[in-house]
Amino acid sequence: MDAATDELIGFDNDDRIRVTVHGPDSLNVLTTSGERKPQYFSAAGYLSLGLDPYKAKPTADDPVDFTLVARLPGYISTSLPVTLVSEGGFDFIVRMVNEGDPPDGVAIKSEENAGTATGGDLEEDIKINTDNKEVDITISKGTTLKDEEGQPLEGELSVTMAHFNPTEQDALSAFPGGLNVKVKNESENEDAGVFVSAGFVSIDITDQNGKKAALFEGGGLNLNAQIDTKVLNPETGQPVQAGDIIPFWSYNDETGEWKFERNIQVEASPMGLQVSTRLPHLSWWNIDWFDAACAFVEIYFTTDQADKAGATGWGYGLRWIAQLVGGDASYQSEGYFAGFPELTGIMSVLNTERLQSDPYNKQIQITFFAEGEHPLWQTPDPITYDFCAESPVEVPLTPNASTGGGSDLLTITFMVSIYCTDLGTSANIPDNTLLRYRKKGTSTWTTISASSNQVTIGGLEQNTVYEVQALYDGAWIPSPAFEYLVEPSTETNLSKTLTFNLNCGG
Repeated sequence: MDAATDELIGFDNDDRIRVTVHGPDSLNVLTTSGERKPQYFSAAGYLSLGLDPYKAKPTADDPVDFTLVARLPGYISTSLPVTLVSEGGFDFIVRMVNEGDPPDGVAIKSEENAGTATGGDLEEDIKINTDNKEVDITISKGTTLKDEEGQPLEGELSVTMAHFNPTEQDALSAFPGGLNVKVKNESENEDAGVFVSAGFVSIDITDQNGKKAALFEGGGLNLNAQIDTKVLNPETGQPVQAGDIIPFWSYNDETGEWKFERNIQVEASPMGLQVSTRLPHLSWWNIDWFDAACAFVEIYFTTDQADKAGATGWGYGLRWIAQLVGGDASYQSEGYFAGFPELTGIMSVLNTERLQSDPYNKQIQITFFAEGEHPLWQTPDPITYDFCAESPVEVPLTPNASTGGGSDLLTITFMVSIYCTDLGTSANIPDNTLLRYRKKGTSTWTTISASSNQVTIGGLEQNTVYEVQALYDGAWIPSPAFEYLVEPSTETNLSKTLTFNLNCGG
């Protein structure tokens, strides 16, 4: 998702985000058709992946861990660490920053022909700053620049750098690598928790052949980065001030791992508060306090109406944002819940969501946002839970009275299947397969997930043709879209079949 516009990247064009998988369970991540690939590509802003059912069965005692790294030319790359503690479908939102149109709180500076390297050696000083001097860098003449494999950069150099101000919510929500993190701490031990950020800096230096600098020899890079005076120091509970000490972390954007580098001191400057340090190598850099986190918080969605509960009931799709209560803007996470509610008081893989790495011993509020023009359920009220919510949090859902009924709008439950024209057989669709639909002749799609070969869609107009596609193996199929005519009916709640005729590659 584009961090500035909130639009899905590639939804209205052919942009496809390249995603690679890293970490201990990376080899167990597959396409929905069961294929392992060295890289995966989004389709209209969506990517569906699965796990090897024989080698990866996540539990609380044996979680599945991996990191997704997303790249697209013109955007700052980012990553998403994933820890799964149960089976089921899980939805995540990843925000990426467009270098040409960043969100509020993100300052970007790109400079072509910033300097020249011969055999890796810099022929002149490089001095660059963002427009408001949120960050400035200096690299001394004679410094040798090499890529990750130790090969020297050659020729004209281009520099792109970015600064993220954590007091701006749009910037905070788009922090590359996120705020729920896995780190290698000061003792070189791996740990999981959350960052409370005072700022983020990324610096990319490439030569005319596209070789990217990673290492310095015979010199280094001097960095000055501003610290907003509205940042709260979690150790004192007061606004940050000169003399405060903040941990400094580097990031490996290939693996999604943060590493503690050193502690740095906040100092006064003519521009306000800043930190200054010398960088021995290039990376993403985070100026953050690290805090303990909850293992996970369970939230489950229920209804008191039996005919709308369970795998054959009405599915829900809700975007959510989690923030600290009390106006503390130092932490924020977001995502997407999709599933099927159970009857009141019942938890299952269909209706249970798990939030991971919420700040420990903090009060969290989650706000929900309905998706689509005619959602089946009313948007739930915000929920608040305390201190890691030792008991699961139940969220009751109420059917949306305006979804069905009336003279025009219908609610239809579809039994969805695939007919393989090349094999002459039918096939079931995987659980949590994404479907999208729209009125023919319009441009806005609504996305919904199917389970047990079934999906319920509300707000359908009679005597209207809809276009329908399914996300399968990295592509929306069929193309052109399947067309479905909603026929007139005197009943407002119907059951129908929906069959996609496809070439299954047999």
